[in-house]
Order: sequence, then C-alpha cells, then structure tokens
Amino acid sequence: MDHLISITGKVRKTLKPLTEGTVDIAGDADVVSLEKNLQTVIERLADGRSLDPLLSTSREAVAMAEDDDELINYIANVTQFLRKSIREPKFVQETEYTTEFDRIYYRGKELVEQKTEYKDIAQSLGEEIQHFASALKSNSEINSIGDSIQNLVKDGFLDSKGRPVRNILLCC
Repeated sequence: MDHLISITGKVRKTLKPLTEGTVDIAGDADVVSLEKNLQTVIERLADGRSLDPLLSTSREAVAMAEDDDELINYIANVTQFLRKSIREPKFVQETEYTTEFDRIYYRGKELVEQKTEYKDIAQSLGEEIQHFASALKSNSEINSIGDSIQNLVKDGFLDSKGRPVRNILLCC
C-alpha cells in the first residue's frame, strides 16, 4: 500500500506541470471511454451489478426535478451519498452508512407522500440505490482493496477540497 501511495504521488508530481492550462474535455471520445471503463470497475466492485438502471433512473428523476428545488436538493443528497459510497469503500461497512441511507430513504418517502406525481420514479430510484448499495456492501473484495482505491481516487480524481476534478489530462 505504501508503495502504491509513493507511485501515485510521483505520477501526480510528474503530471502537475502538464495539467496547468488544461481544457474541459467532457464528451471527448477518450473521456467517454474512461467513463465506461470506470463504470465497469465500479460494477465489478458491486459483484457485477450494472450501474445502467441506476444511472437511467437518476437521469429520469433529474429531468422531472428541473423546476422543483426541493426535489433537486434531495437528488443532490442521494448523489453525494452514492459518491461517498464509491469513493470511500469502507464507508459502506460503517454504521454511518446505514444511518445516512435510512435518512435519505425516509426523506424520499416523505417527498413522495407530499408530491404524488413522483411516486413511481422515487420508488424505482430507491430500489436501484438499495440494490446497488447492497451489492457494494456484500463484496468482500472491497475490504481488501478499499484503502488503495480511496487513495487512488483521492490523488487522481479529486482536488484538495475533495471535489471531482473536471479537467483530466489523458496522455500516452
């Protein structure tokens, strides 16, 4: 693990001068390939469970939420929870994970009771999140590689404040 951290630090130090002045490359064929490969890795960590249903349901919910600030905030909370679950593999083993999941679940249930037009999409989204979260939690491999993945993501894809890096330099 220390060796991986050392290598990651050296790569980051080497690439730092190259990343100054980069441009946003979202939609670039290489970025699309990177996203697909990352999705494959995440799905393997979830014992092969596909992210496609969750992503599709999430996109549908976001489209419905465009004019609803309360729903937008809820979706942001769900997204943050999912990102934390993926970025911090050991998080899914902690009591805080269950507490946070329950908070999100019951808040979603409350929103659906208040806004019945969201009932079907909310139910689908909740089920997809629950299935994917359970798949992540049940994978024993996560425990053995959790620290390495967390450090790799932190060093390679997050800025100093823990936010995703929008400009990724792809080379070689």
